[in-house]
Amino acid sequence: MRLIALLLTLGCSATAADQVAPAPSVEAEETRAWTAPAADVGGPDLVRGDAPFLDLSAETTPQLRPADVEGLAGSAHLESRRGLRLSGHPLGIVGAKAIAASHHLGRLEVLELDTCGLGDSGGRALGYSHRLGSLHELDLGGNALGAYAVEALAGADYVGNLVILDIAGARPEPEGARKLGAALTAIQTLRIDAELPAEARAALEAGLGDRVGALVVE
Repeated sequence: MRLIALLLTLGCSATAADQVAPAPSVEAEETRAWTAPAADVGGPDLVRGDAPFLDLSAETTPQLRPADVEGLAGSAHLESRRGLRLSGHPLGIVGAKAIAASHHLGRLEVLELDTCGLGDSGGRALGYSHRLGSLHELDLGGNALGAYAVEALAGADYVGNLVILDIAGARPEPEGARKLGAALTAIQTLRIDAELPAEARAALEAGLGDRVGALVVE
């Protein structure tokens, strides 16, 4: 019942958001902030610029189980979305695979899955996905990504289009870190954490080359 109600909400809010989405402000675009839509728009929509972004994070939505995300990922209501935020839900490998395999997320430009318990296997599933080719921003911070996940991200179809990537908490091997840095040809912000081992960080910086200024340590 919870999933049915969620999908019904998505169907209503998608149309409403497309109709009343405000014009982007320069400040909002510069800060890449999530902005609430007009007060009469129902549902969990957040509008950034002129695009419908959907916030189903743990801050705004009761806990989603992996099975809920499987149903959500299979919903055609997501086809018009250009951003999806599921931060804070325990999605695990099941949720990650559902998102990676979805036929309805091809227009997504922003995907926020921070602190979702993805682990190395979940991160690897997202890296292997061939359904996320429009992504420009990907937040995987706080998911304990390991060597396999980072290697998969380095070879992802969309990696060269990423402008923002958060892998804070990842622990890649040096060679995987170097490959990822080299593959991020459009990167402007790459977030890592201060505990990343020195050898892996040096390899990441070497891979980035003249794009090393994009590195942000948190």
